[in-house]
Amino acid sequence: MKTRKNQEGQAIVEMTVSLIGMAAIFCGLILVAKLTTSNIENVLSARGNADENGTSRIEGDSGDPIQFWDVGADSYQYSPDDVAMVGTSEDQANFKGQLVVADSIDPSIVFRINSSAPAYVDSEMDFKNLQDLSLFLGAADLTSGSSTKNVPIDDMPLAGELFLDNSSTSNITLQDTLYMPFMKDMQ
Repeated sequence: MKTRKNQEGQAIVEMTVSLIGMAAIFCGLILVAKLTTSNIENVLSARGNADENGTSRIEGDSGDPIQFWDVGADSYQYSPDDVAMVGTSEDQANFKGQLVVADSIDPSIVFRINSSAPAYVDSEMDFKNLQDLSLFLGAADLTSGSSTKNVPIDDMPLAGELFLDNSSTSNITLQDTLYMPFMKDMQ
């Protein structure tokens, strides 16, 4: 095989350049793996707190109905400055119509329970004054559990430099809040 002049060492240069790219990908994979593991641990901790609050009947945050999210000033989704736009599009009249019907036999009875309604629906009084803006959220009877975890990235300075906007930070903060219903008597 004939070699040309000035081509000696080209393979070593190409391998070196590709190793730099592969090292960056490897650092990113390690960072994602560390954050994923920490996130799972944090979610499990928040879930445990919510379970404890639900079985002990400890009031926590009962939640807000979120209609959509505003991305905030940085225009990035899923960043700390995102704002929940609270609201609901629940239609109480539609929901009430599925559980109670007008009584055609006795006009003095305004509502009677629909025969297809669930067994826990036992009183017409439950549906006469549906004024709540958050009908379904109130019916869920929720409590919450929260957990916050700081994931240090000091041991991965290259990953911080490559993948984070603010490389001066040495921690990534994970915050999770989970909601669970209050448990009935557990006996």
